[in-house]
Amino acid sequence: MPTKIKPILFNNWSVKRLIRGTKTQTRRIVKDVKELQAGLTLYKRCPFEIGDILWVREAFRIKQVENEELEYIFSTHEHSLGEDFSNLSKWKPSIHLPKDKSRILLKVVYIWRELLQNITEEDAIKEGAENYGDGPSVKSCKEVYFGIWEDINGIGSVAKNPEVWVIEFEILSTDLQTTQNLLKEFADGAEQ
Repeated sequence: MPTKIKPILFNNWSVKRLIRGTKTQTRRIVKDVKELQAGLTLYKRCPFEIGDILWVREAFRIKQVENEELEYIFSTHEHSLGEDFSNLSKWKPSIHLPKDKSRILLKVVYIWRELLQNITEEDAIKEGAENYGDGPSVKSCKEVYFGIWEDINGIGSVAKNPEVWVIEFEILSTDLQTTQNLLKEFADGAEQ
């Protein structure tokens, strides 16, 4: 079966952890669930499958450079003191990032379904969460992750305890040139 290459959206917080190599899981709410009868539920398939190659879409700006070329600046870009921002576009949402500008490539290695609140401390770490604080005020990685979940999905979304797809992945690349070379190889392999 040929490799499927699909986009996946990540916010700035997640992209930073992907680049650091500390995020190897993501959770996405299970959608289109139908209760057929008591005890029998029909689920729409997960949008991803084991073996899928995922190119990451992230927020970006476009910078016009001297020779009329366009340079993509990502939200994780480290700015230099005195850097000129006059020729930068407004921030563009991740959904608009073209595939040929994606710099992060992932490969799905495992998928399962669970209730959000069933996340383990180990899996919260794989989500990129880190504990912080001292003594009695220290927060577990699960608590940190739930805070991040609510930042993305709204206050009270953890309490709803939705069923989620857990997508575990391997990070194949975090730089533009390597990602583009790998995407070409996967596309060429899919055509044969």
